[in-house]
Amino acid sequence: MRKRPRRCVTRGRHPAHVPDVTRLSSAELIEYRAIIGVAIDATDQMIGRFALTDIIVHAILDGVKDESELLVRIRQELAAEVEGR
Repeated sequence: MRKRPRRCVTRGRHPAHVPDVTRLSSAELIEYRAIIGVAIDATDQMIGRFALTDIIVHAILDGVKDESELLVRIRQELAAEVEGR
């Protein structure tokens, strides 16, 4: 029988799989911090990929004609995001 993945059931409180950090040892806190760091990095990368995909989809819907035009549009949009537009 296949083991079902653990679901995060919050019921208005912290998820069940979040440890009580007040009870963790120093070594366990360091390990937990590393795990959280990896999760944050992965989330940041995913957000970046979604943003790039959004730019590409909108450029295609706006009628870019070829890859070079698409790359120009991507550069413009990314530069606009950096400038805060």
